Amino acid sequence: MNTHQDTIAVTGNETLEELEALLESMEAEESRPTVEKEQGADEHLAPSSQSQSVEGLDGDTDAASPTAEPNAKPDGILAKDQKHIIPMEVLERERQEKAQLRQELEELKAHSAQLEKAQRMIDVRNKQLEELGVAPADLPEDVTIDEKKLAALQEDYPELAPFFLAMNNKIEALVSSGTVAASTTPPETESAAPVDNAELTTALQANADLQSWMSEGGARWNAAQQIDDHLASSSEWANRSYAERFEEVSKRVRLAFGDEPKLSAQEALSAAQEASRKAKNALPASPSELGNTHRTGDSDLMNRVQSANHEELGKLFDSLSEAQIEQLLYNAGF
Repeated sequence: MNTHQDTIAVTGNETLEELEALLESMEAEESRPTVEKEQGADEHLAPSSQSQSVEGLDGDTDAASPTAEPNAKPDGILAKDQKHIIPMEVLERERQEKAQLRQELEELKAHSAQLEKAQRMIDVRNKQLEELGVAPADLPEDVTIDEKKLAALQEDYPELAPFFLAMNNKIEALVSSGTVAASTTPPETESAAPVDNAELTTALQANADLQSWMSEGGARWNAAQQIDDHLASSSEWANRSYAERFEEVSKRVRLAFGDEPKLSAQEALSAAQEASRKAKNALPASPSELGNTHRTGDSDLMNRVQSANHEELGKLFDSLSEAQIEQLLYNAGF
């Protein structure tokens, strides 16, 4: 009579597919009755059934006939050392982990293919830029300021060059000490903290340049913050109002980035008063000397500029277009 083994020998080198095949074969063997077992059972049960029938006539008719014990399901697979059993739960968990690893590997392959395609696209774009004579710009964190650039900065902006040189030296010191991340990345609580100073808030809202740079972020806003810190710590600007300091910050940032500086309110007032004075001195002695030129609108605007106070002058210049402001300054001889 053939006996059924409840364990299967595992060497430890099987793959996941081989383990699954062993499990399937073991389950198929347990569920499939063999012909030999049925025939052997019939041969052994035939005489015993006859004897039991005779004994049943002579003895107790209530005696229960013995029942065959079903085959117990194995708890695991025999390990390589032929002594320990690997539980089925461990095998199932390993199978799930391998399936998860296969899925992650497929995702990484797809992501790698996308990165390769993006890199090829970047190479094509760089080649096109080189053919057009345009050098691709570096990332902001990779830009370095060498001695040649510093010399050009000192020549073009002699007033701002010492400030940028000091800032560059400070950044290099932070990079070398390894604390640049902590110094350049402000805490979230500081960035989200509301401004309690009403005068500071009003002055910031009144400065169109700072409002625009703050909303956009980027290099201009960073430069504005650095310049404002420098002015706030200097004795010349420490006691001035926020509005005056912010106007100076806007002016210096525009100079640093090559933009045309805007006139401050005080400069606009002085220019308007000077323009009004020159316009009065330029009036002819008689109406016949006026010729055919009609300047009623310009004269009215000059009168409004001359009679306006500081606040009214600021509102007046805000309502004028750039062409009108240029014409006004041109008439004044600027």
